[in-house]
Amino acid sequence: ILQVLEQIGTENEIAVISKYLHHSRDEFKAASARAIGKISAEGWSAVEKKINPELIPWNQLLPYLKQEALL
Repeated sequence: ILQVLEQIGTENEIAVISKYLHHSRDEFKAASARAIGKISAEGWSAVEKKINPELIPWNQLLPYLKQEALL
């Protein structure tokens, strides 16, 4: 569902997607961050406002996701 929302989601879905940023599984964290980063007008800044980018796993995961988005 998160992968679909990444493709067709709007800013209206960001509140629902944001809940998965704090999921226990990193796969859900990454999928929700990708979706928010893509559909939010603020891009990755919107993700960074909802997490602490200095904590594990975000300190490693977020730079990877940002680089992945550039490809």
